[in-house]
Amino acid sequence: MNSRPSVLSLFAGIGGICTAFNNAGCDICLANEKDHYACETYRNSHDFPLFEEDIVNLHSNSIQDDVDIVIGGFPCQPFSQAGMQLGFDDPRGRGLMFFEITRILDELTDDGRKPRALFLENVSRLNTIDNGNTIARIRHEIESRGYSYSQYILNSKDYCSIPHNRNRIYIVALDKNRCNPCIKPPVKKKHDPITEYLHTDEKADESYYIRPWDTKLYDKFNESIVKQGVVYQYRRYYVRENKSGVCPALTANMGGGGHNVPMIRDDWGIRKLTIDECLGFQGLTGIQFPSNMARSHQYMQIGNSITVPVVEMMAKKIVKAI
Repeated sequence: MNSRPSVLSLFAGIGGICTAFNNAGCDICLANEKDHYACETYRNSHDFPLFEEDIVNLHSNSIQDDVDIVIGGFPCQPFSQAGMQLGFDDPRGRGLMFFEITRILDELTDDGRKPRALFLENVSRLNTIDNGNTIARIRHEIESRGYSYSQYILNSKDYCSIPHNRNRIYIVALDKNRCNPCIKPPVKKKHDPITEYLHTDEKADESYYIRPWDTKLYDKFNESIVKQGVVYQYRRYYVRENKSGVCPALTANMGGGGHNVPMIRDDWGIRKLTIDECLGFQGLTGIQFPSNMARSHQYMQIGNSITVPVVEMMAKKIVKAI
């Protein structure tokens, strides 16, 4: 193995997990993502090679380098509390995308290039859906290929300095024959004050503000969103204040349709979180959206990504283990 482990990134999105592993001392040999808008952002933000195709079209002969680590945040909609929670039975087939990961593992192994480690991310609900049968199947598939299996449910606000209430499951698998299977669990740390992540020193772009003529819900917002330095969340039928001093979990649909929208009050009125603020709550430094990209796509891509410092912490543990 080279001094810098080689990483294959699946379901790469805009490259949050790629950034974390690159920061941890890895090289991204290839990233795969099929969403065109996410790919536009990825190319605009990273120099890593990108294969813009459905993962079903990715095979080992398209991967030129040896692969030490396979990483991926496979589609979470079939497992999310915000979705139908159909898991592997999702009729759209997105629940089956996990088995594309194991297929690629098998192809690389058949080529004599078995990866040393696997890192996967998903919503914490994955651990309990279908009475635990889904996660048990995932564990079986991984262990049957000669890997150890560990999982960690970590909330960003508890394991890095960013005040973001984002609870996720992280799965770490290590080749039993070539890696130290012991990874110490991460240690909790205190997060920063949320005010350090809210850019309220100057007025945001006017398009972020919610004015009385914009929506018949303005009176509801004005009555509920009363404090500064606090993030509120509009959840379709009500407005909820986050009283724990953190940002509610950013979601993929926060930019369209008005559901799960994080909002604040500043000296100039009530507004949505800006794109830059959302990037900050994910630790997504270096992301550059194309200038002509709709804001709804930007919000979606941030909500679909990960909190970089949490994954970077896990990445460093994996690098040390291999």
